[in-house]
Amino acid sequence: MSFLYFFSSMFAAIALENMLFGRAADVPGIYDAVRSPRRILALTAVVTTVTTISAIPAYFVNQMIHSLPYFSYIAPLCFLLCNLLVYGVGYVGISKRSPALLERLGGKDLPFSAVNCVTLGTLYLAATMSEPYLFSHFLGYCVGAGLGFGLALLLFWLLQQRIAFCNV
Repeated sequence: MSFLYFFSSMFAAIALENMLFGRAADVPGIYDAVRSPRRILALTAVVTTVTTISAIPAYFVNQMIHSLPYFSYIAPLCFLLCNLLVYGVGYVGISKRSPALLERLGGKDLPFSAVNCVTLGTLYLAATMSEPYLFSHFLGYCVGAGLGFGLALLLFWLLQQRIAFCNV
């Protein structure tokens, strides 16, 4: 049954959250990232990975702070710390063990996009919209938000390509 919860939350996040391009506006390097499908896929992989791995500690933090009366004030800070922890460990690990992989992912600009409102907003929305006791809802929403963000970037790139061929 949790398999069903995971996929229903994932597809809801893809369809409802990111198809509106609501989160694409403040990603650092967004205009450079959408210049090719390869860069879009790399950005999607980075954002989805960081969001999915950040969902694990954020779920447990959510369990601890969800019932507090000041949840809406402390949750963004807690989720940001979870996100920064996962990002920091991943960035240091990749830069020390495989600098070539870091360059293939886009060098210094692309990995910084893993800490923005896409990942932070996803963790916060997953905590407020999903059932607090179901890990599959939380994780499914985070995976779907990363994939939906990539789909939104791909649609944005396709739109740019179509406009480039038009006489305005």
